Amino acid sequence: MGNTTKEVSTLTRESDPVTLPRQPAADPVMLPMQPGGKSVQNINQLNELPPGLTPITSFKDNLGVHVSCSLKQKIVNGQFIELASLLEHTAINQPEQKIYISNGELITKEKPSAKITSIEKWIDAFLIFTSVYCHAHPSRFLEFLKYMHDIRLGASRIRGMGWRSYDEQFRLRKAVDPSSSWGQVDTELWLKYMLDTVQPSYPQTGHSKCFEFNYKSTCSRHLCNYQHSCIRCSGDHPITTCPLLQQNDPRSVGLNHNFRPPTNRFSSFRARHTYQPRQNNNQTNLRSDIQMWLQFLAYFNGSVYFPEKDWTSSDVVELFTDSAGSVNMGCGAYFAGRWAFFPWPQQWENLDLFRDITFLELLPIVLAIILWGDKLANKKIFFRVFREQQCLPTCWPPPLVHVIQFIAALSLRGLAHSTSRLYVAAISYECKINNLPDVTNNFIITKLLEGMKRLKHRPDTRLPITLDLLSQLINSLPHVCTNLYEAKLFSCAFSLAFFGFMRIGEFAQTNCQATNNVLQLEDVILDEIHEKVILRFRHSKTDQYGKGVTLEIPKTGKIYCPFMSLKHYLGARPSVPGILFCHFGGDPLTRYQFSSVLRKTLSFFNIEFKYYKSHSFRIRAATTASAAGMSDHDIQIADHVIIWCVGSSIIKRAFMVARQRPGGSNLTLDGNGISLWWQGYSGLKLTDIQKKIRLISTYADNTPTYILLHCGGNDIGCTPLKQLFAVVKTLLNFLQQTFPYTRIIWSQILPRASWRYSNDCVAMDKARIRLNSYAAKSVLNSGGAYLKHPDIKLYAIQLYSPDLVHLSDIGNNIFLNSIQSGLQEIINGNVPVYPNL
Repeated sequence: MGNTTKEVSTLTRESDPVTLPRQPAADPVMLPMQPGGKSVQNINQLNELPPGLTPITSFKDNLGVHVSCSLKQKIVNGQFIELASLLEHTAINQPEQKIYISNGELITKEKPSAKITSIEKWIDAFLIFTSVYCHAHPSRFLEFLKYMHDIRLGASRIRGMGWRSYDEQFRLRKAVDPSSSWGQVDTELWLKYMLDTVQPSYPQTGHSKCFEFNYKSTCSRHLCNYQHSCIRCSGDHPITTCPLLQQNDPRSVGLNHNFRPPTNRFSSFRARHTYQPRQNNNQTNLRSDIQMWLQFLAYFNGSVYFPEKDWTSSDVVELFTDSAGSVNMGCGAYFAGRWAFFPWPQQWENLDLFRDITFLELLPIVLAIILWGDKLANKKIFFRVFREQQCLPTCWPPPLVHVIQFIAALSLRGLAHSTSRLYVAAISYECKINNLPDVTNNFIITKLLEGMKRLKHRPDTRLPITLDLLSQLINSLPHVCTNLYEAKLFSCAFSLAFFGFMRIGEFAQTNCQATNNVLQLEDVILDEIHEKVILRFRHSKTDQYGKGVTLEIPKTGKIYCPFMSLKHYLGARPSVPGILFCHFGGDPLTRYQFSSVLRKTLSFFNIEFKYYKSHSFRIRAATTASAAGMSDHDIQIADHVIIWCVGSSIIKRAFMVARQRPGGSNLTLDGNGISLWWQGYSGLKLTDIQKKIRLISTYADNTPTYILLHCGGNDIGCTPLKQLFAVVKTLLNFLQQTFPYTRIIWSQILPRASWRYSNDCVAMDKARIRLNSYAAKSVLNSGGAYLKHPDIKLYAIQLYSPDLVHLSDIGNNIFLNSIQSGLQEIINGNVPVYPNL
């Protein structure tokens, strides 16, 4: 009661009542007078309404609540829209359409949208426009008030619709340069549209009368060529206010004020028991519907698409297809005694189509449908291509030999490793979904795919972007981008991507990428005193810890200068927090948009864009940056990955075998900018690693990007597990403090058939599993990675040396293959656990 009383106002909509708390009154206020001159003594009497009246309470404070999301996005981005579309109070905001039949075709056509014909309607629409725009750009609210005042001033000076033309032309120019001010009057447009102070004279010599004046009560034309008089009585009033119209039947002039939209016309028409001649509008619409169906049936071709319920195998209908991977051959199809052959066009010789086996296998199926589609109508057919061609039984799960032959066939057809792995994954999914044994996890299948990856390694055909080409790209942006702001945005993105050695994932967002991992506005410092740009990278491919790297870029003074490009961009950027590179509406720059604009700029100079990708900015950036004055330390931080492999005799012997391999001790990873430094010590224990790391760091020239640890097998049985857990925790803390920007990779301790401190192999293996589990969990929690070796199993005696502790040559090669694949996936694919089985 009193000031704590809450009112409950009943809404006049189909929704729950809303409870609105009343604010307590602090000072006495002047209360309204009741009829008869008596003042209200109690403020609660203000809520007492006469019987039968229900108060209407507003439950939305947003004027643009009915505007669609797509239209709001255009407004926020500074694009031009028709203000009249904001007055259509619908939650969908899609244009209505008319449907009619022409020459047997069903054609849809949008109805013309309403136009703004008065300054009052314009103000209503512009208030909604302001509400949506200033929600994203609140700093421009005062500019919008000034602009509205200018339009109202112009509308008061002229009698025509010049103010509307000024508004349209002004907003069209704003769409080109969204960063310009709304409060500044465009002198050219003002002189052109806002200085007609003489009332226009309407020529009344013609016999035609203005329909817009009659049915809308006003005319939007600046100089109308039609008479502004009633089309019924020729009076100086519109037909909507004609006195003769109010005396006669309104339907005589086509205005049915009692019109109700028909619903379920056929059913309601059949349900009537008596004929109602006065509802001629419903009958007209019903006749139109019937007429439409009659015309449709007249041109109906008889095709009905109701597919069969069950799938049919291709061998049942005798439909077989095949394709050849050779350029000089083609594809063929056979169906119930008929056959067809299609040779590959010569134009395909220089294309990459022959690497896509899915496309080649699909073509003969399409050919068969074109030729014999009438015989296959409404059928659902599935193909078993490979095993039918090789006359192999279609049993599930497929035998290991079938999968090996399938991978070999894919390799002979020239498929990429990624495509082959996708096909094998489909076999694995089919086995798992049907609760069948998965043969694709076999060691032979894994090694076949890895060998295919090495053999099918494609050379990097990407070309670097040079300084001259960078200058051309930046010069073409004003001609390629939609407005000046977009040109400044991509000019800064191109320049910083080049001089900052930036990968596209470090400054442009992808659909599945975390926003915090992209370069933020607060991560950039424009140092105008020292004329340099300071970038702080929170996360990168080589910095999975998220410790961050700082990079300084000096001013160059050229057109591609990153300092000046960033300065111009920040001057036009909207005041919204978040990602550095964003559009004028606040949406972040995406990978697709960056690549799309890059292609357009290259096409502007008739440059073949298939050899230039987003990574082309980074390829030759190190040499160019060195010439521009960047230090070697900053270049090295931005462009190289150093890995220390520290461990026991397992690492030592693996290094000796790696030196004799074709890839050398770097395991062919040097092509990716990765260097391995092997540090293996016989009998090394976990308690000795800190001393070894300190010793190694004194001889190392650079701080490692990654440290791979393979140790702990010599500790099991000698040191209790709880004490080993504490040693692992202490070791990780030491590494984080000593190398704050280095990521740790824990290599799984291998199983053994002989242990130094115990003869109970079962108990020792359980301790090994527990130590691996604890170390992996600790490393992953600190941002590291876990590298497993599932192919090295205890029962595979041929993988071990005679002492049953160390690995044989075969085992060492498998161990090195696991390290090579794991490092590639962890560094390039951001995988925390490899393989993730």
